[in-house]
Amino acid sequence: MKIMYFVDNNLGTVGGEQESTKIIVKGMIENGVDVSVVQPGIHDEGIPKSAQVYLVKDDRLKKVFKKPLLFFYYFFRVFGCVRSFAPRVIHTQAQVSFFIVSLGRMLRLISRDIVFIHTERGIYTKYNAFFRFAFMFFMRELNSLVCTTEANKGMWTEALSKFNHDIDISVIHNTAGANYISIGEKMFDGVLTLGFAGRYCDWKNWPLAEEVLYSLSAKIPELQANMAVGCLDQFSLDSTQAMFSRLKASMGDKFNGVINMPSSGMIDFYKNIDFFILTSWPGTESFGRTVVEAMSSGCVVFVTEGGGPPEVIGDPYFVFKDIEVLVEKILTISRDKKMHPLSPKKI
Repeated sequence: MKIMYFVDNNLGTVGGEQESTKIIVKGMIENGVDVSVVQPGIHDEGIPKSAQVYLVKDDRLKKVFKKPLLFFYYFFRVFGCVRSFAPRVIHTQAQVSFFIVSLGRMLRLISRDIVFIHTERGIYTKYNAFFRFAFMFFMRELNSLVCTTEANKGMWTEALSKFNHDIDISVIHNTAGANYISIGEKMFDGVLTLGFAGRYCDWKNWPLAEEVLYSLSAKIPELQANMAVGCLDQFSLDSTQAMFSRLKASMGDKFNGVINMPSSGMIDFYKNIDFFILTSWPGTESFGRTVVEAMSSGCVVFVTEGGGPPEVIGDPYFVFKDIEVLVEKILTISRDKKMHPLSPKKI
């Protein structure tokens, strides 16, 4: 069987979409499936070069979209790739790729004999009215929709039913990947270490992470904090460096921040922290890949309300909306090792 994947961001860039896609593609290739990945940017060493299609040098479709002529070039080259590879299945993993393939099917540039699957990694409530309508309009072209949590599936099912769209919708949860399978239970060694990881963007709510650290460090002088932040543009890079400077000035050598840490380095990142905190705005995370990676590494994980992470965690004790309550829970667990087994284990 031939399967063609379309992604919005180069597989070599930082992000949950990229890591999940690499895990899927590697698994497909190992099982004898003929795979082709259409992506912006250069080839990524994480998967065989023969399975990747090079179209443009920019590593994100958002960058390509800002250059109209280049975007039209990319748009029509995509359909040439489909005709050349002749896949049985097309699987899109992000929004722009989904719209491109959907429009291609509407214009008959992509055969309807090809099965079209889309994994919706964004949570329904995060989209504004315009994009919700756009999704509803183009989802008529889908054969199957995949969500990463039951909560997100429920929201998309309800929305699609209003448009009488009969689409097969299933839930496939994210996995941390084979690299995390052998990581064992961790025990507190006297120095409490907090970890935060993810892309820098507004809805990831990094100011809240700063507040948590300022509050905890005032109560635990020996607190250690580690951050791994992905930066995809100059604004996010500048903002992250400014945040690191503030935290360094406040915590000194007890703070360590890394920008664009490779996926191989994230394994050790999780090994070296006791608690992982996800501070995203409530209802903005469809799943939270970092949550699964941290849980797989034996960390105690706390997440904000709404969206997919509470479903992934599976225990309301580890869902927070108040910083002071969060701080007290962290202090309680860190003081009583017997409470550590309460940490979420559903992976």
